[in-house]
Amino acid sequence: MLRGSERNVQRLFQENTKVDKGAHFHKCDFQVHSPRDRQWNGTRPSDEAGRQSYAESFIQECRKKGLDAVAITDHHDLVFFSYIKRAAANELDDQGNPIPEEKQIVVFPGMELTLGIPCQALVILDATFPTDMLSTLYTVLAVQLPDPGADQTIDTKQLSDIRSFSQLCEMLDRHDHLKGHYIILPNVTESSGSSLVRKGFHAEYKNMPCLGGYVDGPVSGWGAGIKSIIEGRNREYGFKSIGVIQTSDNRHEDFRLLGQHVSWIKWATPTAEALRQACLAHQTRIFNVEPQIPAQVIQYLDISNSKFLGHIRVEFNSQFNCLIGGRGTGKSTILEYLRWALCDQPPSTASDEDLPNFQAKRASLIENTLIPFEAVVTVGFTVNSASHVVRRNARTKELLLKIGGGTFQPCTEDDVRNLLSVQAYSQKQLSAVGVRNEELMRFVLAPIKQQYAELASRVDDLKSRIRTSYGQLQRKRTIQREIRRDELALESLQTQLGVLRESLKGLSSEDQAILAENVKFQNEEQSFATWDRELEQAREVVRDAGGALARLPSRVAEDAKLTSTSLMSDASQHIEALFRVTKERLREIAVNLEDAASQGALHSFLECQREWDAKHKAHLKLFEAVKEKAASNQATLKQIEKAESESRQLNLSLAASRQRLASQGKPEDEYARAKAEWGQIYHERADLIETKCGELTSLSNGYIKATLLRGAGIDAAKERIGAIIAGTKIRTKKIDELCAHIADAKDSVAEWSQILDEMEALAAIEAKDGEMIALPGSPLLNCLGFTATELQRIAVKLSVDEWLTLSLVELSDIPRFEYRLGEADYIAFEDASAGQQATALLRVLLNQEGPPLIIDQPEEDLDNPVVLEIVSDLWRAKQKRQLIFSSHNANIVVNGDADLVICCGYRSAGDQTKGTVKCEGAIDVEEINKEITAVMEGGKEAFRLRKEKYGF
Repeated sequence: MLRGSERNVQRLFQENTKVDKGAHFHKCDFQVHSPRDRQWNGTRPSDEAGRQSYAESFIQECRKKGLDAVAITDHHDLVFFSYIKRAAANELDDQGNPIPEEKQIVVFPGMELTLGIPCQALVILDATFPTDMLSTLYTVLAVQLPDPGADQTIDTKQLSDIRSFSQLCEMLDRHDHLKGHYIILPNVTESSGSSLVRKGFHAEYKNMPCLGGYVDGPVSGWGAGIKSIIEGRNREYGFKSIGVIQTSDNRHEDFRLLGQHVSWIKWATPTAEALRQACLAHQTRIFNVEPQIPAQVIQYLDISNSKFLGHIRVEFNSQFNCLIGGRGTGKSTILEYLRWALCDQPPSTASDEDLPNFQAKRASLIENTLIPFEAVVTVGFTVNSASHVVRRNARTKELLLKIGGGTFQPCTEDDVRNLLSVQAYSQKQLSAVGVRNEELMRFVLAPIKQQYAELASRVDDLKSRIRTSYGQLQRKRTIQREIRRDELALESLQTQLGVLRESLKGLSSEDQAILAENVKFQNEEQSFATWDRELEQAREVVRDAGGALARLPSRVAEDAKLTSTSLMSDASQHIEALFRVTKERLREIAVNLEDAASQGALHSFLECQREWDAKHKAHLKLFEAVKEKAASNQATLKQIEKAESESRQLNLSLAASRQRLASQGKPEDEYARAKAEWGQIYHERADLIETKCGELTSLSNGYIKATLLRGAGIDAAKERIGAIIAGTKIRTKKIDELCAHIADAKDSVAEWSQILDEMEALAAIEAKDGEMIALPGSPLLNCLGFTATELQRIAVKLSVDEWLTLSLVELSDIPRFEYRLGEADYIAFEDASAGQQATALLRVLLNQEGPPLIIDQPEEDLDNPVVLEIVSDLWRAKQKRQLIFSSHNANIVVNGDADLVICCGYRSAGDQTKGTVKCEGAIDVEEINKEITAVMEGGKEAFRLRKEKYGF
């Protein structure tokens, strides 16, 4: 048992650039002529050195144009192939190092034939076909043996004896070294005299055994007629669909046409059989425009040790991977290890006893098979070609992440999921979770995870803004109430003072005027007091601003890497000059506010204040004298003095309140904006979800009908209202009816908003229990059956703070899911059968773009006839997302056209205690074909069906 030695860990987790053994796209030009061609444009090297020099130039040009493979196809001539093949094998990189074999340009030997059908065709052999056996092709085809030393080939003569493609294949198949090692591609160029798809040749096309063809140039711009033939939609041509390969037909020394018209062809090994398989599966293996490859790809899984599998490393293909093997050979275990390392969370089903607990199963697997061996699981993946590596230790729980060329850093499970959020399902999990509404919601929300999270973040920020602005609005309302209260009190006191002064006896009109002036002096005193406070406020603002500006501007870090050093230096100088001037002006303002000695506005203000102080003191002497003169009116004078004192205090209080009111600004505007944005987010979120509901319906091919009930999720609101009315003796039924009304409303959000407005008016009343109060208008609540007594109880119980919390309760948008039984016949999705649910969900998953999709034995969830129905979905899916499946059903692997098949088995025959990965490859590899046929259900039938039903 391995116990995790440092040396062993280093050996097991060497990251490398190993490529999987599956099928990959190669950029190909399959009709390339050499200088021996009789229509060649350029010089014709005839000696060995000249030919090899040309071949080396040719390979360099292929490299420049991004070609991965070429076929050298001179007319009835094979001479130049060996030179090109040798140049490809001996190619050096820019540092003078040999190009690794797996990265060398693939060169297929071939020949362009002019047949007696009459039409032209290419015969292409394995790229590894023995060079010394090539000359036998002349004999087999009865082609005149050319002079290899001549600078050009002999005149091309029609092979008039070969009148059909079946005859041509029979001639080749008589020879073991050729049989299975060639492919015939007839010319299917539109409007060409050498093409098989010209008028009168439908019988030859219909009866030919060929699976593909080539065109001189591009397929774009084809007419409807030839498209219907090639795509298998023409009865006269036998509904025969073939793979079509574009070629450039290059014959120029300057390579002007080389790589101009190419096809991307998928294979694992460069053989004629691989090309045949590509033509059989041309919908997924031949592209005449650059194919789309998934942006998020799991590259490899490395397990240091485990109870059953020991140490294994699996390299995954970027498109469709399928694990096969007998039952109990470790397929499901490999997928579970992969999911665990990527921190994928199985849905919790603990609340439903009828469903398997996938979390518990995985936890048991890790505990029993990895922890005892101190196993470390490493997964490499790319996102938009950027490499990432996750490493997870089963015993220590350590989770590490490396991005690009960086070092491993500790991370969280959320970090991993945020980078690569795989969608994964264990055996029978698709049908098990199909009945769970939250899983269906995941189908809707997963594609909009980022936008939904951003909206949630905006809501959180908005709640804070609403609380702040509403709190400020309440403070403003409180200040306004205080001002109104003080204004009424002041108005009363002023009236009292007028009456009291008139009641004074024994005073002259001059004395009465002095008494009246005292009120004016009080007003002036209040103004000076206000200005003094505001002056101090201004000084404080300037001091705070100076402190904030002292830290600005920021400087460019000395070690920062820059592309525009001079420009950045100039920009830095300008911004520093700007802040320097700003700070100088702020210091000037501070001096203006502080320096009373200078002859500025502050000095003038203080002079006015001193002058007023003198006048005020003079008035007070006269005022005191009048009071002594009116000694007989002492009681009235005391009342006047008291009223004046209260008036003075009220004036001071009003001045402070008005100042506070002014400082509040307009929080009602900010609150209104925030509430409007709140409503806007409701609509944005609902629109986003509704769009995805429509897409879900479309992606399921209409089998799932998802419609959105906007704002119908009222559980949180119901719970909050219930807490508010607790103890008010209002029946719970009324709350149920209120919430049902909101949920059923045409616009639930608008209805909820109106109810909140009416409840806010109730919360604003300062009411006491048992006290009769005047109720505001509550038309909606009245219509819903709430009586005046009940509304009064709510007003007593509901505080402004509680109302604010209630107003921030969100109504949720609830998608409703239905399953289509017939053309327009729908049932609730949970009432559909498990097979129907799983099929509909799988269609959605295969039609979605997104992260890797991992499914363990999808056929376990599907009805048998459905497996064949999803084949075309698999073809499309692997262009948009990486697929990693395990399966016992050969149709998924063969007719689904898996790009990499990973065969699991036992390390020793008869010993089922230790498993391993026996072999890996694509279905164009003989060893893989044998494994599929031997261990998979319906293997032979699947290959037969591949050819007969799908045209494969």
